[in-house]
Amino acid sequence: MIAPHDTVLVGVSGGTDSVVLLHVLLELAPVLSIRLGIAHLNHGLRGKDADRDADFVASLAGRLQLPFHGHKEDTRRYQKRHRISMEEAARRLRYAFFDSLCANHGYEKVALGHHADDNAELILMQLIRGAGLASMAGIPPTRDAKIIRPLIRLSQRQILDYCHAAGHSYVTDNTNFDRQPLRNRIRRELIPVLRNEFNPAVVQSLNRLSDIVRDELHWTENLVEAQFRSTVTGMQADRAQLSVEKLRSCAPALQRRIIRKAIARVKGDLRHIGFVHSEAVLQLLAPGAAGGCVHLPGRIQVQTSGSELIVVRLPADPRKASPPAPTAHRFRYTVRLPSAEPLTLFLQETGLKVVFSSFVTDTPNQLRGAGQQQAFFDMDKLRFPLVMRNVLPGDRFAPLGAGGTQKVKKYFIDHKVPRKQRVRCPLLISGQQIVWVVGHRIAEAAKVTIATQRVLKAEVQVV
Repeated sequence: MIAPHDTVLVGVSGGTDSVVLLHVLLELAPVLSIRLGIAHLNHGLRGKDADRDADFVASLAGRLQLPFHGHKEDTRRYQKRHRISMEEAARRLRYAFFDSLCANHGYEKVALGHHADDNAELILMQLIRGAGLASMAGIPPTRDAKIIRPLIRLSQRQILDYCHAAGHSYVTDNTNFDRQPLRNRIRRELIPVLRNEFNPAVVQSLNRLSDIVRDELHWTENLVEAQFRSTVTGMQADRAQLSVEKLRSCAPALQRRIIRKAIARVKGDLRHIGFVHSEAVLQLLAPGAAGGCVHLPGRIQVQTSGSELIVVRLPADPRKASPPAPTAHRFRYTVRLPSAEPLTLFLQETGLKVVFSSFVTDTPNQLRGAGQQQAFFDMDKLRFPLVMRNVLPGDRFAPLGAGGTQKVKKYFIDHKVPRKQRVRCPLLISGQQIVWVVGHRIAEAAKVTIATQRVLKAEVQVV
């Protein structure tokens, strides 16, 4: 992790783990001939508590006579501007802060205080979410020959014992006791049950699993890379084209690895790309599949076009996308069954975004009467995958409460929908039935009733 004469930036939050990391590196500094600096980012999320932590770390740096780099960010504003989760916003700002310090002050390594319990918690969280094999690799001990985690083999108990024995002071983040976040519930509820009732060494077992998976993935990487290169038919900064024929000739496991590699090349990383997303893309390659399109996190769109599978990153502002030709109004998208996370479908041809989510309810009557931009469906009455397409001549549906079927065209005329809007109006199709004229009316057959248990929610947003 560390070479002689390295300059190491230590990320210190003020909690036990980072404080111990700092003191351990300080003890080792003369032996390793390294120089240290301290970085602390105040995310601006915890008010006076966060300010207290920043003051503590600054004071600690002063007592140890180490360079201190403190900074405060407005994470909430960043999160809203980029439309990402708060956790992701904090992570981006944190690593951007580290990168800027390395560039401006010559730090060669960034040391972080992650430990074995952190790794075990992450693996369990990924298992619960149904993520793919790569997620089981957990937190890497080193990344990009720059990020290092010297405590990753130690348990939290070992770190606490060392801290108390050495008499080091630290601060406590009270948000760690909040039972709402999944990670905190895994830490405080699930792992104790697993440790007490199933395996006292569950943390060590999960860390061993991550080591095995990481080694396996490293070993197969050259094999996957060779197959990936033979499958690629075109590659640009924001676009990858793959041969459908060659992909279909690969085993499913290899197909997933090639698809993930293509997404990584276009997206820049694989954050938030899980097993369910790879499976959605694989469905496009299934025998008899009549084409389609899936939208993945990070504005990634994957679709089949003739003999190619195309992975493209959509622009952050869809209005900057190249406008379609005046006659190019035809579109067709595949809507997979939403997992634990909402599924977002961007209809580039219409400037609309549709967010699908599913849940279980015991009060279905409360879901009736949704507005035009929101719809609820009985999931047990739907046939997945659904299809989102524009109106075709002869389309008919049974509007909710109408007592029969009628042509979509007549519905538009009766409700005075302008002609220019009709051709771009999306329809949601289940099997061969239209279940929603998007932004207008759902179909009788898919409505929520008193017997409904599983609900699909769809919400339209203009982007």
